[in-house]
Amino acid sequence: MDVSPLEVRWYRPPHHHAPFLLYKDRRIEPSSQDNKYQGRVFLVGLGSGVGGLEGGNVSLSLRNVTMADSGAYKCYVGSLQWYDVGRISLQVNKLGSIPVLSVHPGVGGQQVNVSCVSDGWSPKPSLIWRNREGRELKDQQGLFYSTDPQGLVTVSGWLLFSPSDSGWLSCTVSLSGGDSKEGRVAPHTPGTDESVGWMAAFITLLVLSVSAISVVTVLFIRSRKTTCGWAVDEEALSGTVKRSQ
Repeated sequence: MDVSPLEVRWYRPPHHHAPFLLYKDRRIEPSSQDNKYQGRVFLVGLGSGVGGLEGGNVSLSLRNVTMADSGAYKCYVGSLQWYDVGRISLQVNKLGSIPVLSVHPGVGGQQVNVSCVSDGWSPKPSLIWRNREGRELKDQQGLFYSTDPQGLVTVSGWLLFSPSDSGWLSCTVSLSGGDSKEGRVAPHTPGTDESVGWMAAFITLLVLSVSAISVVTVLFIRSRKTTCGWAVDEEALSGTVKRSQ
């Protein structure tokens, strides 16, 4: 169907009378364009001959897409005798930041609390915990979402975990289309590591101290035995002489 003599109107509902692109009388009406779309929207079929408006192609090209462009759009094609309206929805996907993980001591000291935060996502992403073997972890965890004024989503989650169960943990944040970002962390708290190091150093020092005391004691005893033995031997050999003096 040749739509080149018809009116083509692209707009965001419900603003039918305020289109961001208006084709009328075989030309684009620049004065009708919303400033937010100025220089960013084009009719694909304009000037394309049979494959364009003459062939019924009223497709819209939108460039330099922003988060504000997400949502519903309507296309009106018609004349005084006939019209038709099509509807389409645009979803703008945006990958967020690499997840930032941190480890904190858990209650009771047997587990640690691992947190994961990533921002700048659109639409709302999912968050998955995995251990070193790649097995998904679903128990003892929490998940929270927040949205900033630009419509971008921040996701934060936490997980209670026993450090002895795995050498490291991964936090994967992803969109439904498969795009994702991952962060990893060794589930050990600095306090735990310092405590373990201090205890190890203390035990080592204690062992060395005991060993040193043992060596000194043995040497002292051996020295006393040698001295006493020498004195006894001397008395035994020179006792007569000493008495005569």
